[in-house]
Amino acid sequence: MTSNAFKAGSLSRRHFVAGAGILALSLMSGCTPPNTKPTEAKMTPGTYSASVEGLYGPYTIEVDVSEEAILDVRIASTHESMYMGQRAQSTIAANVVKHQTTEVDSITGATITTTTMKEAIRDALTQAGANKKMFSEDATTPAPANASGDIADFDPDVIVVGAGITGITAALTAADRGAKVLVLDHNSHFGGSTMYSGGYCAAAGGETLPKYGYETNPDELYAWFLDGDESTFRPELSYVAAYNSGPALDMLTKYGAEWIEGGPIGDGVGAHANAASTGNATEEVDYFAAYVISHEQRGLSIFEDTAASIQEFVDKGQMVYLLNTKATELVTNDAREVTGVRTEAGEEFSAPATILSCGGYCANEEMLSQLYARWARSGSPSSIGNMFDAAVKIGAVLHDMDFCRTDGGTLPVLEGNGQSVMREIKHNTPGMVWLNTDGVRFWKEGSNAARAYFDTDENTVYCVANKAILESDDILYYGNYATYVTDSNNEELERMAEQGEVVFKGETVEEAAEKAGLDPKVVAEQIKRYNGFCATGIDEDFGKGEDSLIALEEGPFYIFETIPNVKNTYGGLVIDDCARVVDGDNQPIVGLYAAGETAGNYNIVRPSASYYGGNLHRGCTFGYTAALSAVADFSL
Repeated sequence: MTSNAFKAGSLSRRHFVAGAGILALSLMSGCTPPNTKPTEAKMTPGTYSASVEGLYGPYTIEVDVSEEAILDVRIASTHESMYMGQRAQSTIAANVVKHQTTEVDSITGATITTTTMKEAIRDALTQAGANKKMFSEDATTPAPANASGDIADFDPDVIVVGAGITGITAALTAADRGAKVLVLDHNSHFGGSTMYSGGYCAAAGGETLPKYGYETNPDELYAWFLDGDESTFRPELSYVAAYNSGPALDMLTKYGAEWIEGGPIGDGVGAHANAASTGNATEEVDYFAAYVISHEQRGLSIFEDTAASIQEFVDKGQMVYLLNTKATELVTNDAREVTGVRTEAGEEFSAPATILSCGGYCANEEMLSQLYARWARSGSPSSIGNMFDAAVKIGAVLHDMDFCRTDGGTLPVLEGNGQSVMREIKHNTPGMVWLNTDGVRFWKEGSNAARAYFDTDENTVYCVANKAILESDDILYYGNYATYVTDSNNEELERMAEQGEVVFKGETVEEAAEKAGLDPKVVAEQIKRYNGFCATGIDEDFGKGEDSLIALEEGPFYIFETIPNVKNTYGGLVIDDCARVVDGDNQPIVGLYAAGETAGNYNIVRPSASYYGGNLHRGCTFGYTAALSAVADFSL
């Protein structure tokens, strides 16, 4: 096995810092900073503000200073995402005050916010009279070693490709059983798509769920999976998903993952535990730790909380991780058994077992263009589908590559496909009417939006609302539902309506339709017919429930041009019930395993699994299963 020198690691509790809510920053107002840095240069005491362009729009910060110190940093207004961007803003602000420098740790998964936040603080300090030397001392945390010793001396039993929840569970499980594990990830950090999730992990049985009041039964969860079995993809995988889910959750818990009470699924046949940051994931903000997001539920917390255990395995020589390392090929011997992987840089790593846990393909434009004419992405940018071709090349087969978990309501404010969601509306808001590109109502609004967008011309749905609907709810998000900020005063919505590119406003529905490029007469007739159904309480066209039949009678009217966004994918490599990748004859390819999105969904009849914690569930459960199988198959 050959390799260049280790790339710098970034897995550390300090690098996955736990941010604080924005309100926490008010606790710092007027306080004496822990470390002031006397200098000959003096600032003019006062409050200074600076504005920068963030990921989802402009934001403004305020900085209080004395002659020699930064007293407080506050976020005055922001459009950044609630769980990633705002968290990063808060953490950067707190650490700048604590260390009296802008050279503090960056925040994993929030590069743009980290960079712009530091830029804004420096701007405010410059306004106050600070020179370049002030507040420039390096307070960043050195990255921990990602190996104990030299890579040339490390002989892994298992290679894990991908370090999201699937890969982390697989790596911890294999190491727990005594195997030596090499983890590769093409990102600069651990986390994968789990970084952007709400942290809901479903399971049944095991020892973790009872601690939160849930007595669940794998038999019942399995039966629930099979309800409507004529549409079930793989019953044997559903069985594994039910029975290994509890022990898999226990494995993460054993190595540090912490949870808070989640909720039941399937009328109590299972439950989801919610990954929770406890405020103990960093020492950087511990001087107001009492306020640190002690009840925040995010997938990021899983990596914060297991980081110490992973580092312990590294320190004792049982685990190595290489980040910024993209696997692109599988290495086989003459018997077509997988013996390792080859990276984009040409490095080759060997091991008896290789587990592919490198995610799906929601960020792969070439693959998605075969399914959609228009789409955006709210899933992880790291889900690039980089190992599907490699596996197929050695005999693996794919299933259900046309199944994606999609949602609607994305406003196409960016050109081209595959862009991250920037603006999204609540397209399921009661009273909204969905029209196709002909201006005709074509669907029972609020039902199976994924299919609605899939079946329409150009994957485009025009959602019609009026001011009464806008006043009943905040319907516009910055970002997507998982990391959103709500446009609470409709200010952004009205700005977009004035711009008139994807939000079209008119005093009459005809005026709004004409601006949207739809036939005004057709749209007016459709809304008139719909209003008639609202009057009778019976939707004769699509059977919409009476409670959702809300007439659109008084203007102004709004028409939103929307496209789908892909959250994750359900297709993947075909595996057996031991998570072994199989060939076209349904025979295991020796040495190759797959789990999580790489293996796709095990149960098409429950595509709503994603909403109850199914994505983390399948990653955790099958990562655990793959590792157990690899250890057993090779007597590791």
